[in-house]
This record gives sequence, C-alpha cells and structure tokens, in this order.
Amino acid sequence: IQDCADPDAPTWVARVARSLSAEVSGSGRLAMESFDEWRNWFLSGDPKNIRVKVDVPLASNGGHFAMAAICTALTISGNEDDGKIGVDVTMVSDGAVTWVAATA
Repeated sequence: IQDCADPDAPTWVARVARSLSAEVSGSGRLAMESFDEWRNWFLSGDPKNIRVKVDVPLASNGGHFAMAAICTALTISGNEDDGKIGVDVTMVSDGAVTWVAATA
C-alpha cells in the first residue's frame, strides 16, 4: 500500500487471508471403555463437534473454541495400565471456529 503523502516512501505489503484452519493436539490417558469411540472417529474421517476449553475464569480470558473437527492422528503411546492407555491425538478444524467466552 503506497503512502500518497510520501510516494517515495517504501510501500507496505497488504495481505488477504484466503483460508484459516485450526489444529488441536494433545496427549494423555484414555480409558479403555472410550477407545472404541476414538478409534471409530479416527477411522471414519468424519467431522465431530468438539470444544477446546481454556479452563480459566472469564476475568483471565477463559472460554472455549467450538468447531467441527476431524481426528487426523491417533497414536497409542503406552500399554493398558489400570484400564487406561496412553494416547496422542491430533484434530483439525472442518469449517469455521468460534470462540465462546466463559460465563464467570
């Protein structure tokens, strides 16, 4: 974008966002009774509505992201122990992502 008041000044590059995407990844322990649901979601390639919670009060900017997401990676990182396994998951947005502020 050229500065009309100073045509000899360097110009700034103007950018236009053509697309946006969100990715969420994490790791933890998964109860074996929930494994079928996660496995089926991963293998289906279908989107599922999720929330990604920023678990702090509203005064600290808490809330959650809401989106449809596809589970693109499901990695088993440990053996069953106490009825749980270690997992790593990655989910990517499928459409718009919205922010919902915490209520208190």
